[in-house]
Amino acid sequence: MVVLDTDDIAEGSTNEYYTEAKVSANTSVAANTAKVSADGSIDTHSDVDTTTITPTNGDLLGFDGTNWVPQDTDNGYTIFPIWAEENGALSNNNRQWSFGNGATGAINIVLPMDAELFAVSFDAEVGGTGTVTFDIMKNDAVQYTTAALDIKDFETLATPEAFVAGDCVGFQTNTETGALTDGRVCAWFRIRSSALATSVLNDLLDVSAGSPSNGDRLSYNGSNWVPETNISSDYEVYEAGTTVSTGGVDIVDMDTERFANPDFSLSGGRVTVNFTGRVKVTYSVSADGTNTTRASMLWDLYQNAAIVPGSRSFTYHRTTASGEDTASRTVLLDVTSGDIVDVRGQVVAGTGTAHPTLPNGSNLLFERKG
Repeated sequence: MVVLDTDDIAEGSTNEYYTEAKVSANTSVAANTAKVSADGSIDTHSDVDTTTITPTNGDLLGFDGTNWVPQDTDNGYTIFPIWAEENGALSNNNRQWSFGNGATGAINIVLPMDAELFAVSFDAEVGGTGTVTFDIMKNDAVQYTTAALDIKDFETLATPEAFVAGDCVGFQTNTETGALTDGRVCAWFRIRSSALATSVLNDLLDVSAGSPSNGDRLSYNGSNWVPETNISSDYEVYEAGTTVSTGGVDIVDMDTERFANPDFSLSGGRVTVNFTGRVKVTYSVSADGTNTTRASMLWDLYQNAAIVPGSRSFTYHRTTASGEDTASRTVLLDVTSGDIVDVRGQVVAGTGTAHPTLPNGSNLLFERKG
């Protein structure tokens, strides 16, 4: 038996042996390898050119007829202008701006898509050093009034104004100084072009997130979703000790905070509310009888030393050693910063004293609603 390997057989001219060197030397393989290797950049493709124009953050690739090249979209926005002109003198509170045919008054351009106004610019050829403020009209009502603009000036809105498809855009001179004439005003709108990896919530047309703080939530103000301090905050106090009835109306000494909350403060068994809004308030009280006389006790929630209507509850205490009872009530309150809220009780039948609240048996819970 003869044992042979490829070293013993001459290589043919058509069916050649496989080697890494031969494959790497193949012109098609070499060209493809050059495209996908090197530095791994998209620029290695023959129809992509990111060298002539250096891309910046937010650019998209667009075909220029020869190559795919970086194109600026203002970080994902398509921008378009709506402008009008006035050849005569500008005057206050005047819808004097026309769109080319000289017509003035309540004339507009109708938007065919959702967009947001983000800047306004102005140019006047005659007038020296005067200034002008503009009303940008939406559906014939003032949507935004600019700051005073010089004869060649612009303003970028701190918070863009949202417009939707079908809204009408027009212009009105608000105030004018310096006898300005021959002017052009331009409203600059933008539309989100693509969902880029750098997209943030504030890119949405109906969101003006500004600079939110930790814990804020978005609230709709009639035009946009804007940051609002998180108003869903809870606060609870309870009575670790006890309050003994004196025969009159006694404040239940809620002496301990469950957790601190800057919206509320505790002093002398009473809670001060540090905001203006609405709260849901729930109180619970537990008391006992320590003598041989039956007693009925009445409990009320107080706001600024006045009984809150609908907050009354009762407990009944028997003559036995186990005369404990608990009452609770929940109400909604509209409050003003500085209001004081507390729970008070009194004996209404039976012995007027010796009916203490029970340690750790009473609490007062606030749930902020607005």
